[in-house]
Amino acid sequence: MSYMQITLPSRCQVYKDVQAEDITVRPYKVKDEAILSQISPHNIEQKYLQVMRDTVKGVDPLDLTIGDRTYIMLWAYINSYSKTDRLQTTCSHCLEPVTAVVDLNSLGLTYLPEDFKNDATVKIEGPDGKMVTVGVRLITVRDEIETEKYSANHKDALVYRYARTISMGDKSAREIKDWLSDCPAASLARIRKWHEANVHGPVMLTTYECPECEEEEQILVPFRIEYLYPEGETLENIA
Repeated sequence: MSYMQITLPSRCQVYKDVQAEDITVRPYKVKDEAILSQISPHNIEQKYLQVMRDTVKGVDPLDLTIGDRTYIMLWAYINSYSKTDRLQTTCSHCLEPVTAVVDLNSLGLTYLPEDFKNDATVKIEGPDGKMVTVGVRLITVRDEIETEKYSANHKDALVYRYARTISMGDKSAREIKDWLSDCPAASLARIRKWHEANVHGPVMLTTYECPECEEEEQILVPFRIEYLYPEGETLENIA
């Protein structure tokens, strides 16, 4: 299988010494599916990294933003298995249960702004009540993998995940996590707000026409683990 050029939602603006035109990916092979079949909620980061190391060229998969990785995951499903998905839902107009057929290629895509800089600052309130300016950057695959490891023995993985994206002088992620844990809740909310404002990748929404009442409705297309390893009803989408 040959590698194909793609344009990532980040436009590669956040990667050092990476050219957008050099990013190529290929569909899955059986050897990739063997790894994907072992994925569980507890090892998804490590297992999918193994697959990306063989299927993605032009950038270190550990450096990928979560938005770029989600785009690659969806691209791989479309080009390896199926361009469509079927979702069971209930029409809000006639209240009948229906099956919505989704054209995954028609889903929208959000790009980072062309002037985006991955070294922003956010003002938050510290434990002592004083306002502090901290640096913040996008979450990467490396952050997700380290958070997955951390969560095995800690219950505050959510705080650690965001702490990894914050810079405060020479403080380590764990030191920032401890400091952040004592801040007012609104401080972490401001950090999360910055991340939400810079979400990029596939827009998992689609519009379908109810076959019963012919009314149109917008529904969410959940990104399911079956997009990595289709089984059960998902196999029906494969021609």
